[in-house]
Amino acid sequence: MKRNFMKWMVASFAVAMVLGVVSCKDDEGNGDGDGGADPLGYVLKGELSGDRTLLADKEYTLEGGYIVNDGAKLIIKEGVKITAAEGNNCDYILVKQGGKLEAVGTAQKPIVLTAKSARPGAWGGIHICGKAPINTTGSISEIGDAPYGGNNANDNSGTLRYLRLEYTGYAFNEEKESNGLTLYGVGNGTTIEYVQAFMGADDGIEWFGGTVNAKYLVSVGNEDDLFDWTDGWSGAGQFWYGEQSSVGDCLIEADNNATNNLATPNSYPKLANVTLKGNGSSAENKGIRLRAGTWAKIYNTEVSGKANSIYVETNNTIESFLKSGNSLSGSSLINGCKIDNNINIQTNRFNAVAADLNITASASASAVSFSETGLTSTNYLGGVPSDSDWRKGWAKKLDGSLF
Repeated sequence: MKRNFMKWMVASFAVAMVLGVVSCKDDEGNGDGDGGADPLGYVLKGELSGDRTLLADKEYTLEGGYIVNDGAKLIIKEGVKITAAEGNNCDYILVKQGGKLEAVGTAQKPIVLTAKSARPGAWGGIHICGKAPINTTGSISEIGDAPYGGNNANDNSGTLRYLRLEYTGYAFNEEKESNGLTLYGVGNGTTIEYVQAFMGADDGIEWFGGTVNAKYLVSVGNEDDLFDWTDGWSGAGQFWYGEQSSVGDCLIEADNNATNNLATPNSYPKLANVTLKGNGSSAENKGIRLRAGTWAKIYNTEVSGKANSIYVETNNTIESFLKSGNSLSGSSLINGCKIDNNINIQTNRFNAVAADLNITASASASAVSFSETGLTSTNYLGGVPSDSDWRKGWAKKLDGSLF
């Protein structure tokens, strides 16, 4: 018995030593463990060519541009806070084609990217370049001059979930500012959910082509457009909430291609359950502004606080809403849209008026049933159901408090 007991003690000691070594290796490796210090430090700058994990609940500083190269992966764990240093150069994160950003927070521990000074325009936001179709050629990102677009509709640039971007919109000059989140030719293999752009100096979230779907988006207090798309975006969007401060342009500004309104692939998103609140400005008075040949299908949406709740212009966009009469007829529709002001149709060669178009919107609108790929059928208006506020605990109101 004594001999067997001694053998058991030796074996137990050996197992304990092995487990201790494994535990130390997990904490001291490439930053994957959350129990110790980040071996790469707490500063993001320069270029990333491999994999890097930012440890949960830690604080990091962003100094200048941080480039995630082709084949590299930046993993950001829940509760991470990244603060832009606001040095001599614009601070931003750019994910190039073939790179990935895996930023997955939780409602209790969102990932927050902010700035040293709480002011719109303090830093340059996140820019993601994918390989999905666009309708321009030779295009490069507005920040970082990275190419984007291709023929892979299913391209995967990573995952963004429970992420808040504050005080973006850095201005390089009067014509070039940066959005909160900019998606360049991003494919539908990418996941975009529970993302907020808060108090930026330019657009909140903008799509330049691509096929990515986006759900549970919040754009609050951004000083240009709350949401913006162009150059062939054809994804699905659902459960969006947008609200302007005293400064702001359109609630949604939507284009196909300003140079060639018929460029393909056409901007053609399908949206449902969107709430948009304007600031009542008489100068910037357009709510959902559809133009430059974009098509769209929009269901169960609420628009308030703009003199022109829905504003449709340019021939090819108007023609896409026509009930009949040309090859584009029936491509676009708005159904189940509650508005507090006008439907403004800019007269084209068909002399179209609202009655000629597939637009069902009024102050007394009710929710409608619909079936679209990428969207969930609902029976209520607006982006936030009365019995389940998905913004709660992670997204900010205009006054800076959490929903």
